[in-house]
Amino acid sequence: MFTPRTAPIAEQGFTLVELLIYSAFSVIILSLVGGMLVTSLSAQKTMIARSEAASAGQLISQSIHSGVRNANAIKIVSPVVGSEMLIMATVQTGDGETGESCQAWFYTAADGGAVYYKSAAAGELNFISPPAAGSFAGWLMLGDDISPSEASRPFFLGAGSPLNEVAVSFTVGAGSKNAPILIESTTITRQSGSESSACFN
Repeated sequence: MFTPRTAPIAEQGFTLVELLIYSAFSVIILSLVGGMLVTSLSAQKTMIARSEAASAGQLISQSIHSGVRNANAIKIVSPVVGSEMLIMATVQTGDGETGESCQAWFYTAADGGAVYYKSAAAGELNFISPPAAGSFAGWLMLGDDISPSEASRPFFLGAGSPLNEVAVSFTVGAGSKNAPILIESTTITRQSGSESSACFN
């Protein structure tokens, strides 16, 4: 009797060699994708850190600029080694206020460097004393990880007699792996200057 031959059925699935090749390709692709993701996240983290540092620096610079522009009297003192205090008096004549309002910016090099701010309204006991060592109760921190742009440069650099100009040049840290942000500004008061004020007592 004649028995017809049938073609052998092809084996289903992958051979061991094919599986090894596909696995190797998968590892390579996943490594590339993972590397791109890590790089992207690192770049994003850097951008956020630099943006936050720049914002803090601009806040300090703008607050000093606004104060100097309207100040009637300006004084810079160094209460203790490693600290500086910028004090401004502004004459108030409207909105129910009379007399001088006082503002102060305090820079300390301690603990990585920081800038603090304090104000007192006109008509009050408005003399602002330097903060006690390690205590900043009543002061608002404007930024930390801050240093003068040059080691030999004062944080607040004044000019004029009486003092009518204030320049700042400082850096704000943006993380251990990023370059610090440089902030520079110079402002001259629009008011007639004075060397004396109740804010300076």
